[in-house]
Amino acid sequence: MLLLDFKLSVVGMPLDRPLFIHDGPDQIAPVVLADVNSDKVFLKITPQTNSGMVLADLLALSDSLEIVGLDRTDNPVRIYGYQVQAERLVLG
Repeated sequence: MLLLDFKLSVVGMPLDRPLFIHDGPDQIAPVVLADVNSDKVFLKITPQTNSGMVLADLLALSDSLEIVGLDRTDNPVRIYGYQVQAERLVLG
């Protein structure tokens, strides 16, 4: 998912909303910024629930970047959209 498309779809959401990605079929985990290169932003699962990214962190990055998740073994996971679950943005 391009960051520009993501930004357009979250207009009006609280900027302090935490970001998560799927960690297995029925679990979610918070993410931190792992890396940014010329065309992608990589978000990595973190075990520390209080140190993850919030919506404002992602919105501060360049519109042209593609959002890519990294699982616990650093394999890339394409992000196609998100769901709002209990005030959290779950990317997937």
